[in-house]
Amino acid sequence: MDSNQTCPCGSGNTYGTCCQPLIDNRAQAQSPEQLMRSRYTAYVHRDLPYIRKTWHHDHCPRDLSLEGLPDFIRLQIISHEMSDKQGQVHFRAFYHDQGELTWMEERSDFVKLSERWFYTTGRVE
Repeated sequence: MDSNQTCPCGSGNTYGTCCQPLIDNRAQAQSPEQLMRSRYTAYVHRDLPYIRKTWHHDHCPRDLSLEGLPDFIRLQIISHEMSDKQGQVHFRAFYHDQGELTWMEERSDFVKLSERWFYTTGRVE
């Protein structure tokens, strides 16, 4: 993806100033929301190594695969909250299913370990 294009995460910033530094391991997410946005972008780009890297090792499925996932087209952050060591992001990821616009909705949990945020689990709604 071109660094000057609008980032898929919906922040309104360019990819080069938004999620690319995190995905390229040049920066660390400063909040669960920022990590969620970069993970969404990684799902859009089918970047399995980044998704694994940002998933807490105690919770990441060994057989994690991106096969069969829809082509996501938009992210909507509904709410987000964080404390020093924990956070939650409630979001919708939109995609087309047989020509109809639909979404998956999740409340994702995050934990901060050694100054780094990790995704732990999510509850699909």
